[in-house]
Amino acid sequence: MSETTRPEVVDGIRRWVREVFNEHRVDRVETLKVADYVDWNPYPGQDVALNGFKGVLEEFLESFPDFRYDVDEELFEGDSVVCVGKWYGTMQNEFMGLPASGELITARRTDAVRFHGDKMTERWGVGNELRMLRFLGVIGTGPEVTAVETFEETARAYLDAVLGRFDLAALDALVDIDAVSDAAGSLVHLCVVGALDGYAVDVERLGIDGDTATAEVTVRGTFARPMWRTAPTGAEVALPLTVTLHGSGTTITSVTLAYDLEAMASALGAPEGEGVVEVTTPTGTTGDGKFVLRAFVNEVLNGRDVSAVGRLISPEATDLHQETVTTAAFLHAFPDYRFSVERVIIDGDRASLLAAFAGTHRRALMGHDATGTAAITRSIDVFTVTDGRLSDIIYGFDMYSLLTRLEIFPEKGRYPGVAAG
Repeated sequence: MSETTRPEVVDGIRRWVREVFNEHRVDRVETLKVADYVDWNPYPGQDVALNGFKGVLEEFLESFPDFRYDVDEELFEGDSVVCVGKWYGTMQNEFMGLPASGELITARRTDAVRFHGDKMTERWGVGNELRMLRFLGVIGTGPEVTAVETFEETARAYLDAVLGRFDLAALDALVDIDAVSDAAGSLVHLCVVGALDGYAVDVERLGIDGDTATAEVTVRGTFARPMWRTAPTGAEVALPLTVTLHGSGTTITSVTLAYDLEAMASALGAPEGEGVVEVTTPTGTTGDGKFVLRAFVNEVLNGRDVSAVGRLISPEATDLHQETVTTAAFLHAFPDYRFSVERVIIDGDRASLLAAFAGTHRRALMGHDATGTAAITRSIDVFTVTDGRLSDIIYGFDMYSLLTRLEIFPEKGRYPGVAAG
């Protein structure tokens, strides 16, 4: 077979989405994938080989006969493509051992696929499928969330359940799937979550003005891991945070998390003059998206360096808030986490980062107690890279594989013929 060309990859992935997913032609699977195809991020119980994928797809399409997948964007480089989009479907028949609910489910997906010639050889995929996990009973929503009737009640439930307790069922119930947040503020928050033990949120004041809620919050905890190029002191710290929520009815549509950086620097003992960081472009990185993404992983995600957020993230950058809070929940549950870069795919000013996420399950995740299990999963993130800075960020975790490794996926919620545990 000849070397893979861009037209083959473009045609192959678009035929796959059109014919298999949206026209439901399972018979086309063999014509679009090689015989020894491997699915690196299968559903629970799915065989990673081609027949395993076909079996899952057949059951999925039977359960969701109106299933469709809308691709929002495609990134191509060499023999690879990354697709970002959403799937939609109404559960009209039994699925994974659960009775039909008649519920419409919408979830975001990001998939990376490698080709040989015009056929797919392997796939990596992640999805923020919180609605599906709620439906399967992996995560549940408490009464304080399901009973909200006003925007003020929504704001209070968000501050308590989502910001305070990483309740992902509440996140799905309260925050629109397309809700955006300020990316720089979100990343500072991820640094804080990763650095503190005993993380807790105290709401000092909440004001409501129409469809806007503004809360003065104190984030408390023990400074237990390095942050902002500062060694942990083991001291209790209090970090002031302003949370601004915009919404419609009982649904949050945008979030801003604004830490007082000067107060944070003082509380942590960060290097002098680091409280307010000038936004600069890292030397030698302009136009080098792969360098910028590796710096992002090393300095921000792993190093929790708040000053790097200022250097690497555009001031106007946004991210998707459901994905951001999901990431925070994983960082909190796996305090010894580390990201390792596997691949970076660049297409113009858009870039995708495929990374491995590893750590030990030390704290509750999605309402499930810590297991002490060392586990690894994959993340696929997508960015715009302009003049050495990142913006338009979409994060994604392979939650199904991780939950299966932690043995907290329920017996129902697996494919027929697969034992629990």
